[in-house]
Amino acid sequence: MQEQNFTDSSEQISKPDLVIPRTSLYLLMETAKWGKFLSIVGFVFVGIVLIMAFGFGYIFNQIQSELAQSTPVPLGPMMTGIYLLMAVLYFFPCLYLYRYSRKTKTAVLERDQIQLTEALANQKSLYKFMGILTIVGLCFYAFIFLFAAAGAMIS
Repeated sequence: MQEQNFTDSSEQISKPDLVIPRTSLYLLMETAKWGKFLSIVGFVFVGIVLIMAFGFGYIFNQIQSELAQSTPVPLGPMMTGIYLLMAVLYFFPCLYLYRYSRKTKTAVLERDQIQLTEALANQKSLYKFMGILTIVGLCFYAFIFLFAAAGAMIS
């Protein structure tokens, strides 16, 4: 995903600068703390999913070879691929959330406008990624629903 540089001063808004009250700074710090916690837990789960990717791949290869079934799709590599895809898709939201949390904390502690802008850019990237992923998921479900409905009508 592309990151935009919002520190360009060529697009100045004619309104006065935004003033952030202490209560809002406190709330930003709280979101930064919880965001950091959730992102670290997310990174741990990404690691677990990566371990599962290769573990399930090995297990399914063993099961398939012991049953001596020749299926058109090798189950081990397929399971590894699915879990690797899940890990990659979950990694990026965790990364954006971690960057948001780190930069928000720095921005509040140092009263740094540039860090706050970069933090909000990471928050935007997080929401954009999750929005696109949601749209893709909804389209996938709609496709499955239409395919199932067509199959039900045929039979």
